[in-house]
Amino acid sequence: MSTSAIGLDVPVVHRRWAPVGLAAWLPAFSVMLLTTISYLDRNTLALLAPMILHEAHLTNEQYGFIVSAFAIAYMVANPLWGKVVDRVGVRSSLGASPTFAWRWSSYIWRWCWTPSPGA
Repeated sequence: MSTSAIGLDVPVVHRRWAPVGLAAWLPAFSVMLLTTISYLDRNTLALLAPMILHEAHLTNEQYGFIVSAFAIAYMVANPLWGKVVDRVGVRSSLGASPTFAWRWSSYIWRWCWTPSPGA
């Protein structure tokens, strides 16, 4: 323990590793990249909506339900995932999120209905 200027015992914290240069900005760049991909994904869905409606034989109302389901899923998942990130840490959660999302989307995909060819 060292004594501070006002006479209190304060623990001295020594950093073992301090990011230097570009490495210090790597977490910010990776979060920016993930956010950009998320927005591109949503905008691509909006851009391809007419083709999706035509090929999937969906009405505008059905497509609206699908888009609303995605928006509600984002709304519910963001606070929950935020708590996981706070508890586990950014580095671990950024590595686990693609694996977690891929596993659950693959699991849920089995209940999707696909019309048979010629139907």
